[in-house]
Amino acid sequence: MSTGKPSSPKPFSRILIAEVEGTARSLRHRQLQLHRLQTTLTKNRTLLIQALKTDFGYTEIEALFEYSLSLSELRAHYDSIDFEKEVQLNKTIENGVESLDRYASVGIIYVVPRSGLHAVLSPLCAAIAAGSCVIVERKIPQTTKQTSSALRSILPAGLSGDTFAVSKERPDSSFLRQCTVVLQTNEVLTTSTKAGSDLLESKKLIISPSSAKTLVVVDRTADISLAARSLIVAKFGFSNTSAYAPDVVFVHEAVAKTFSTRLVEVARSYFDGLESNTGSNKTSKGPGGSKALEGHNVLLSSKQGDIIELNQSSSASHTPSWAAGLPSTTLLLCKVTSTDEAIDLSAELGGTGHIQGPAAALIFASPADAQYIANSIDASLTCVNTFPAELLVGPKLAPSANRSGEASTALFPRYKRHLFEDSRPIVQKQTLQVLNGGTDLIVQAETKTFRQWVDSAEVPLKPTGQRPGKAVGFFDAAIMLSLATVGVPLLVGLGFVGRFAFRRYGGGKFGF
Repeated sequence: MSTGKPSSPKPFSRILIAEVEGTARSLRHRQLQLHRLQTTLTKNRTLLIQALKTDFGYTEIEALFEYSLSLSELRAHYDSIDFEKEVQLNKTIENGVESLDRYASVGIIYVVPRSGLHAVLSPLCAAIAAGSCVIVERKIPQTTKQTSSALRSILPAGLSGDTFAVSKERPDSSFLRQCTVVLQTNEVLTTSTKAGSDLLESKKLIISPSSAKTLVVVDRTADISLAARSLIVAKFGFSNTSAYAPDVVFVHEAVAKTFSTRLVEVARSYFDGLESNTGSNKTSKGPGGSKALEGHNVLLSSKQGDIIELNQSSSASHTPSWAAGLPSTTLLLCKVTSTDEAIDLSAELGGTGHIQGPAAALIFASPADAQYIANSIDASLTCVNTFPAELLVGPKLAPSANRSGEASTALFPRYKRHLFEDSRPIVQKQTLQVLNGGTDLIVQAETKTFRQWVDSAEVPLKPTGQRPGKAVGFFDAAIMLSLATVGVPLLVGLGFVGRFAFRRYGGGKFGF
């Protein structure tokens, strides 16, 4: 008689079986799941919108915007499924046709979302369209319990339990090794902690840079009113919940006074029932109790947030260390003497761990100046003279690029279908034409075609097109400019002195 304990069942056994059987990869299954999801969401529209308003303090319009953006992404992913085309792609071998652009699902997707509706639905819809099974980690924080509770009841009711599940707690690394993990939260990815180590062992990580900052550069050539309006909405809209809400604004000192005045005017008109105190040095510890901002100028303080101008005379204003640990409702203004100073400071506004550089750079400047700034700041996303409305909700963009021919933009949908697909090309003929007669190189080496191919590989490359001999280097130009600045006045002076001496002392001999 065995006394050993019975082995515990594997987590998400239905998901594992469906993955083996390829249930989620069925084109009809994908279409059906997106149909059912849309129907479930629209039936629960009132519940979802009310949950967003309660949890996040959204207005009716803001809640409706997040709900509608989520449904718009669902529709875009559904429309990306071309049934006839994808059926033919699955028959390329028997039809004798190559499929060099063939893609297939990466498998099980495990989503660790930030709070909100769009953050869950965006990767979910993309993964379903790609043919993946999906598991959403849904711990219920007290601040968003209504939205989380609504999703935990709505999604399982609308989707197949074979290909979708909600996880109340994170499975161990043995299961995550089989998953592609979508990470939207700010977790430290390190082997020194179990949680970080488990995530690092996953098959693939798709990370939104949640710890990275969003910076703004307001150049002296900027449209001040446009910049002020955009930044107030970006920072304080949707109850300060935007993942791309600006953290710090670098404003050129030539327009700093005009900009700060206009910014406060826009903020006052934007805030409803604003209770503000203006002036400098509002408190000894600064808004939010932050000692890092002690002694700086409080331009505006209200229940919606604070606008702080850093004191230029303070050493703290010359390092971005003050940007860490401040309330999300605080917008910092830092005057800079030049665009290059803003660029240098922005380099220190990256995230932690795996995150490098700012999450986004919002640039307000003339086209020529904006181009220079955008090329100099290593931001994951750059917006010039605008703040796109879709960035007000959802997670930060995961690093990706649009696939050729894909009907999407850089921001919509937030998660592209191809993030959850791997390239699986099918080759049925020689792509290197010189070897069409076979792959025996000993035989091929005796042919004229092969020898011509070898010779063509050594042909010199095409010229660059640069005009020879006329380019002037930086130091050469500096020397020439110095000579012109000093030499020309010197020569002119010597000429006048020579002419004077000649006329006074030697001109009479020649009849002058």
